[in-house]
Amino acid sequence: MPCNRFPSEDDGLVGEVTPALIRNKKLDNSNAITIKDQNLLLQNALNTAIQALFNLANLSVGTNLIDLSLVAPSIPVDVTSSRLLNTTYTNNNNTRTLQIKVCATCATPGGAGVALMIVLADNATPPVTQVSGHVGLNLGLANESNVFQIVADIAPGLNYRVNAVIIGTGSVTLDKWFEIFI
Repeated sequence: MPCNRFPSEDDGLVGEVTPALIRNKKLDNSNAITIKDQNLLLQNALNTAIQALFNLANLSVGTNLIDLSLVAPSIPVDVTSSRLLNTTYTNNNNTRTLQIKVCATCATPGGAGVALMIVLADNATPPVTQVSGHVGLNLGLANESNVFQIVADIAPGLNYRVNAVIIGTGSVTLDKWFEIFI
């Protein structure tokens, strides 16, 4: 590059005086590129909701192999037809965390009831450790009926359940239950 002009994108400079864009470039084993991990996001070509964001913070010096199948999230699955409230299930995956997203209608007809959901998860059967807040309607809300969503991450191998907490005239009805490995 002549020294009588500023560098341009055509000069092929990457990460030097002027950052350039890499466009239509096939990176093979003859190329080297360094990217900060928090800036490397891969997206599925057909479904951009499927993404893998790299974070190398938990690796130690000398670690040089990452199994990407453990990093990329799966596609959310509607498991409503096979799930019930107040029933114990197990995350049978030995390596991946399971995220559950449950929507339920909580109602307090007459205002004399409580209608809440909580998520429990641990090694016990049934699990007893609360891993979410209480979501729903509390005592004193007359004739309310609303849909609430509760979300929790379940570590590999743990038992989990979404419990309905009902007092008086309260009711909790399962609407949707989604699960995704993250």
